[in-house]
Amino acid sequence: MRPRGEIRMLLRAGFAERGACTWREMLPCAQVDTRSPAEVRLVRKTVENMVAAGELVKVGVSREAGARVWQAMYEAAPPPDAPAAEGGAGAALDALQSITRGWIDFV
Repeated sequence: MRPRGEIRMLLRAGFAERGACTWREMLPCAQVDTRSPAEVRLVRKTVENMVAAGELVKVGVSREAGARVWQAMYEAAPPPDAPAAEGGAGAALDALQSITRGWIDFV
């Protein structure tokens, strides 16, 4: 597997430090030229890839004043070994995992 790119590492650190924000708000953190459409597209695609890989989680939407388009807000995903929140999706996965373990022990 290839090592993570520099932009991906900068974005991961930026989202961990800043919390929930849009990918456009992370452009200064990614250290790209915002006048270049190709570099802006690279940051957007990197954020999409990080969501698909489970490194980022979509937490809501935001709209800047005067803008007509809503932007998705993301934040860094909790580590996989972190305890699940009470009643959240992680708790459901933990319950499913314990049921599966019980079934495996039964068989």
